[in-house]
Amino acid sequence: MKSPNRLPVGTNPRGKPKGGNGATRKTPKKIDEEINVKFSKEELAGLKEKYGNKLKIKKVKLYVWDIPPIKMLVTLFIAERIYSTSVRNRLRSWIISLKNGFAGSYEKIVEHIEDLTGETFSQQTIKDCVHRTGENLMPCGATSRLFCLH
Repeated sequence: MKSPNRLPVGTNPRGKPKGGNGATRKTPKKIDEEINVKFSKEELAGLKEKYGNKLKIKKVKLYVWDIPPIKMLVTLFIAERIYSTSVRNRLRSWIISLKNGFAGSYEKIVEHIEDLTGETFSQQTIKDCVHRTGENLMPCGATSRLFCLH
């Protein structure tokens, strides 16, 4: 039996209340960039035509959170007789976490890395990275359950 105090189905309002700011984030202490946004001449003329003397323009602060673009760091090593992988430790650990997160789809990992960084790695490179990481893991102690990268 439904409660008599409930609103009828389909009438429950969704989202923030009208006129509310809808924000739950605190004002940031550090701002990286401030951009002053003004109406263009065409927009302002259209607004004046529509509202006439009733037009009041206020300045409001709108905070926008974003992450910077992810870029790859490429280092060229010129070495003699050294076995080295083309994937460094930070990238390798990121690939391993993607492998665990995407539940086995090398194709999805390749697409994800390319979407974020613009760099293309083959599925085989990703497989080799995961395999080499497994080869390099050794127990940290005789009775330890932890593994260390050597």
